[in-house]
Amino acid sequence: MEKKQDLLKSEHFTLEQLVDGVYAAIASPGGKAFSNGGIVDLGDQTLVFDAFETPAAAGDLRSAAEQLTGRPVTYLIISHCHADHWGGNQAFAPETAIITTHAIRQEMPDAMGWMIDLKENPSELEQAIQETRERLETEIDERQRASLTASIARMTGWQEILPTFELR
Repeated sequence: MEKKQDLLKSEHFTLEQLVDGVYAAIASPGGKAFSNGGIVDLGDQTLVFDAFETPAAAGDLRSAAEQLTGRPVTYLIISHCHADHWGGNQAFAPETAIITTHAIRQEMPDAMGWMIDLKENPSELEQAIQETRERLETEIDERQRASLTASIARMTGWQEILPTFELR
């Protein structure tokens, strides 16, 4: 199927139309999505599936959904408790209904406990970023370099959202 790159430019993901009104949002290497998501045009309402890990990526996803359908996102479905699928929830309007199972909702705060700990002590994250950068400088294996680069991107993404992160 056709890629909708001309529809929306995002450093966090690319859109692929699966069928009429259904789009996959595929995480881009180096972006701040860290998982995949989706958009479904229900005809009179708009549904988004998973909100990525960061508000920046989720904001682009919300904008893409609104551009595609011409209306605000009605529903946001969260597939499971891993934070890379819901950490961006706060980028959606308060009117957007967030739907998940009771069990997943109960697990979400624990799944993000490490983020809350880092928010209270950001120096640990700063140290981890510095140590990873130092490892990258001396690493010669290309696969390891790619992994370290992705880790740095993810940690700097967390660093950016810590001051304003909220569980929604």
